[in-house]
Amino acid sequence: MASADAERAAERERAGGARPHNLTSAAALAANEYAEDPARFKAPRVLEMRARGGRCFDFDYYVEENPDLKVLGSGKEDLWRHFVYTGQFEARMHSPLAERADQALKSLGLGGEGDDFSPFGQISRYSVRKEFEGATVFVTGATGFIGSLVVELLLRTTNVGRIYVLARGKRGSSARERVQRLLHSGLFHQIRDKGDLVSKVVLMEGDLTQENMGLSPDDAATLTSDVQHVVHCASIIEAEADVQRTLSSNYLGTKRLLLLAARMARLRAMVHLSAAHANVNQPPGASVDEVIYPLMFGNQEVDSGSLVEDLMSLTPESANVRAQMYLDMWGFPNTYTLGKNLTEKLVAQFHAGGLPVAIVRPSMVCGLAGAPYPGYSGSLAGPGGQALAQAVGLYDTLDSFAMMPTNVWDVVPADMVAAAVVSTAAATSARVHIDGYFDPAISDGGLGGAGVPGSGSVGGMAAAVMADGAALGPLIVHAATSTTYPISYVESQW
Repeated sequence: MASADAERAAERERAGGARPHNLTSAAALAANEYAEDPARFKAPRVLEMRARGGRCFDFDYYVEENPDLKVLGSGKEDLWRHFVYTGQFEARMHSPLAERADQALKSLGLGGEGDDFSPFGQISRYSVRKEFEGATVFVTGATGFIGSLVVELLLRTTNVGRIYVLARGKRGSSARERVQRLLHSGLFHQIRDKGDLVSKVVLMEGDLTQENMGLSPDDAATLTSDVQHVVHCASIIEAEADVQRTLSSNYLGTKRLLLLAARMARLRAMVHLSAAHANVNQPPGASVDEVIYPLMFGNQEVDSGSLVEDLMSLTPESANVRAQMYLDMWGFPNTYTLGKNLTEKLVAQFHAGGLPVAIVRPSMVCGLAGAPYPGYSGSLAGPGGQALAQAVGLYDTLDSFAMMPTNVWDVVPADMVAAAVVSTAAATSARVHIDGYFDPAISDGGLGGAGVPGSGSVGGMAAAVMADGAALGPLIVHAATSTTYPISYVESQW
């Protein structure tokens, strides 16, 4: 570390004695703390940044904001090394961020109240509470793990107007009994004794696997006239289920909900809960971005709707044989991940038609880290169950994914996933700007149905307005804790 300090002093001397500006901000204090305690702060950060690499680093901006570094010339390798080992931990002289943000926004014609700027791009400010104030929300999968957390979070932290929950009878319990049991469980201990909050939850009895979702005509009419937000958490999570069972629930069930959402006159946002594993077929070590990746057959992009229709038309045995061919061809380990991938493409098609729908991709969901019930885990379907299975010896072969030392169990607390789902719905409703992403498929006037597959023509804003942002694809949010474990990655390079 002493050599790094000497190198920094020499650079300043060569630059004419320039010294870092003595900022009195929290950032400056943190920088001084970094410098004073490198073992605690600096070394882990250096490992992380070395693992990340400088592919997305703005070298020109770094030199522009730190003129004393011009002595290093334009060599990107030298600049990146300086940033990794030195630049992150110094309070360097630069123009105030707020001033730079104003200049950037004005140059884009986007300045004004409500806009903000961050190192990740332009982001519009929005309030989750404001977007859900008095709103009517429709939640599927509310009796499941993430769905129940979403309902609880909305009741506890927002002044939501009403929450319709889709549920069906199961294992000898009626739909109403299942919902009542949920609302009076330990998870809802901060809410269950508050009648004014519990009464906001209204049952809509139905089943995603049935035509028209099994809803009565009156319930369907209520949903299409009242709902402003849809949160779709329902899904079967059996990894090795028969392909027709997976597609019937996860793909066709989602399609039925999308068709219903396309008829909702007041809809402002819909969130589809997918999974990070939807793109597990990408090459090892690849970076998975917040985009929809096409499935290719040679040079031809596969139409997901035709593929699903083909699989559903076969006998169950023939469908499983053909599905295994697709799994082997595209690198999916099971029908669950293939189904999630195909369903994302379906959601993207509806977004292209004007539906204000976003996607959240959680990784392996574990118990809660915080409120309302730290440590609570809704089931053994996540990493808790997998760790238990590993402990008792069920992963007994070296080709098991869980046994491979180079694989990372990316685990995310369930309350973080629920917060990401609610925030994504609010962001979509607020017509958020993120890194140039702007979804115009939201309007106080409602949703225009032109172009939405199978939606027919419904009232709402003009199709031309919706078409403006359709090519950008839906907003996709990754809810995960890491993408690369930095220490293992760095060690593997040495």
